[in-house]
Amino acid sequence: MPFTGASDLLTQLRTQIAACASWSAGSSGVHYPDVDWASATLPCCVIAEGARTSATYAAGAAGLRGGTFLVTIYTSGTVGACEVLGQAILEELLAQASGIPFRNGSVGVCGQSTDAQEAAGMTANGIELTLEYGLDV
Repeated sequence: MPFTGASDLLTQLRTQIAACASWSAGSSGVHYPDVDWASATLPCCVIAEGARTSATYAAGAAGLRGGTFLVTIYTSGTVGACEVLGQAILEELLAQASGIPFRNGSVGVCGQSTDAQEAAGMTANGIELTLEYGLDV
């Protein structure tokens, strides 16, 4: 599925993922809103925007924008290799000095192939990253 209809924030997130040294798939491996498993190449990931927030810091000023991103990484490697990749990508995103200001993030537990992936002949493991962005008030 092509990367269409994404917000400017998701487009920036795709750029930042592609810039990670551990990410070998470039920007073409970052998908939104989902992956066409019949033509997918691994590794790949699907990005989504979770909740958006706006925090007031001064009367009359626009709120400070923040929120969460979800990044689900799929790889053909072992469960352990998928977890290592997820942890590396998270650390590299948090270390970036420009782009979206990530406050913190977490790596979930690795999961195995879904029915849709297996029906398309794709065996993959997946892991989800959660990233919080925006300035703290």
